[in-house]
Amino acid sequence: MATTSLKKSDPQKPVKALTVKGTAMAVFSGGMALVDTSSGRFIPVKRTKRDEQTSSLMKKVGEALEKPGVSRKTVFPPGANISFVYSADPSDPSILVRKSADGKRERGRLVHGRFQALTNK
Repeated sequence: MATTSLKKSDPQKPVKALTVKGTAMAVFSGGMALVDTSSGRFIPVKRTKRDEQTSSLMKKVGEALEKPGVSRKTVFPPGANISFVYSADPSDPSILVRKSADGKRERGRLVHGRFQALTNK
């Protein structure tokens, strides 16, 4: 059974860097990293700025999720090779809505793994 011991730091003295034993699984912007501590490598970890700490980031995420919808620029970024975006129809979840980059909307279903538009009656 592995044990981990952490030293308490004096809150009056700022810590410039910490070292964590493990493997970096993912590194995010601002120096935040997800570390697997089951291996034996040492990885230097930097102190985060106040506005990049978890409490500040969670507040920003909450504010962003309060607003409904996603901007067209986010879904279809300039230069990206994205043709369509699919979502469920709010009035009937068994029907898909396909939106193209030029704004065209079609309702339909997946038939054998392919989108098939519904005919308008």
